[in-house]
Amino acid sequence: MRTRLLLFLALTGLGSPMAIALLPTPPAQGVDETLLLARRRKKIPKSEDVSITEASIETRIIAGSPYHYLNGVVQNKGEETAHNISFYFEIYEKDTEKIVDAGTFVIRPPVLRPGGSIPFTRSVAAEGIVRVTLVRWAKSDRSPLKHPQMQLFSGTESAEE
Repeated sequence: MRTRLLLFLALTGLGSPMAIALLPTPPAQGVDETLLLARRRKKIPKSEDVSITEASIETRIIAGSPYHYLNGVVQNKGEETAHNISFYFEIYEKDTEKIVDAGTFVIRPPVLRPGGSIPFTRSVAAEGIVRVTLVRWAKSDRSPLKHPQMQLFSGTESAEE
């Protein structure tokens, strides 16, 4: 069928490279399209082994200007080593609950042994209430895991330098 269509397009002058490129490509014979879609959308298993256990915003006054830092601790409560841990966060204004900053952060060092914890610090744009939304990591065999934590941390600290 496709060969006939290409021949028709070539004979009628409609066979420009652009017109041919726009033709739909049929799936390979014997391949189930639902299987292809499932492979593209891999579901990442959930686990609560790795989570953020502490998070707070620290405001430091340096040379008269405020600088805000997100400080916290990530902990591995599981039985396997966690690799390449990252987490997503949002910072809300205390009074209006409006999002004033959001982002991701990659924990360093990239390896967290079972039962261990790693403190972290990241500069942020504003102070407020921290919400950790998702923690992601990989096991030793590189298979990904996630923990949709969705937890609020309301601690704030101030320091002058």
